Amino acid sequence: MDQIFIYIEALPVCRMLPGLGQALRGGRLLRRSVPGLELRSTSANRANTSQGSLNLHKDPEKGISTAAQTIILAKRTMSTTKKERNQRENYRYWLPIQTRWGDNDMYGHVNNVVYYAYFDSIVNHFLISEAGLDPMTSDAIGLCIESYCNYYASLEYPEIIEAGLFVSHLGNSSLKYEVGIFKKGSNEPAAHGHFVHVFVDRTTRRPVKIPEQIASKVKGSLL
Repeated sequence: MDQIFIYIEALPVCRMLPGLGQALRGGRLLRRSVPGLELRSTSANRANTSQGSLNLHKDPEKGISTAAQTIILAKRTMSTTKKERNQRENYRYWLPIQTRWGDNDMYGHVNNVVYYAYFDSIVNHFLISEAGLDPMTSDAIGLCIESYCNYYASLEYPEIIEAGLFVSHLGNSSLKYEVGIFKKGSNEPAAHGHFVHVFVDRTTRRPVKIPEQIASKVKGSLL
């Protein structure tokens, strides 16, 4: 995802960023609706952008105040956003999962750590049911080396959830799965994350090439 970061050390900024209007007045940040832009305060003095560093300095001759101390960060997303990447139609393999009584924590919703068990469940369900992996006898097995999750909405027992899966990277010995957790029938994910497998020899635990039957199934079903 490409982003542009612009730090502004001056007031007003309407001459430099048309459409934002006067960003600060009396030391307070005034937010206005501008498509594709997000404003937030920051204490940084400089922005490292994909095209280098950019500073916009105060210019008294153009009526820009020299008294402003607050720096504004304007962030513009230039390509696919995270929300767009998580759309339901991007997922290729689905597994309904019944939440369990013990999934809820004392706050009445599914605890955050449980989502990682859901990730494990759909990834291994695909490998065993669709790609021929036998966890007990296969010479090569997948070990999780990284997992990550963002949470967007709460779930709770006794909901039935729908886990979606696709692969964003197929390497020589590793697979990166993208996993979405949805309320049944919902188009918006309650959570999204990734799960990375490295395939290793069962005995030596040294990395090996992904078994051909798994790689071919991934290419045909999840990419």
